Amino acid sequence: MFLPRINTPNTIVILRIIAAIVVIIGFGVLDLESLAPRFALAAIFGLASASDWLDGYLARRLNQCTTFGAVFDPLADKILVTSTIAYLAASVDGKLLILALLIFTRDCIVDGIRLVHAKDSPEIPIAAGIPGKIKTIVQMSTLPIAILFWHPVITTITLVLACILSIWSGVIYVRAAKIQLK
Repeated sequence: MFLPRINTPNTIVILRIIAAIVVIIGFGVLDLESLAPRFALAAIFGLASASDWLDGYLARRLNQCTTFGAVFDPLADKILVTSTIAYLAASVDGKLLILALLIFTRDCIVDGIRLVHAKDSPEIPIAAGIPGKIKTIVQMSTLPIAILFWHPVITTITLVLACILSIWSGVIYVRAAKIQLK
């Protein structure tokens, strides 16, 4: 049975996954026409997003990097971000779901490369580059704004920006992996 080594960074990752589930459920059950529920969801999303930096910092600083953290940290981010993007897209215009699907596809490709590389060369990880970090920072800082203001124009701009950054960072990641995997 797989159980993560419980340390502070892994606990933060687990809490981010729980926060993502709370946000997803909140989208489904709260009255989002009112400001208070949107504020609560934006705050939970924002705190969960901030925890992404914190768990990585602590894992490196305390020398507590684990396989669980390496695998579940990016998955927690994807659960939080992609589910929020999908919900926002569907709430504005179902056609915007294509953006969420493109982001999801990019994430699957990047994760597939990581899995292949981890199996073939576990001693040389392919770390997230600057474009991937920019994508994550922009997504995690703009999505709470879209949740809070709940306006079709703000949401559409946020989703288009998220998609462009995802594709851009994905292309760069694939190119870098292609060089490393040779």
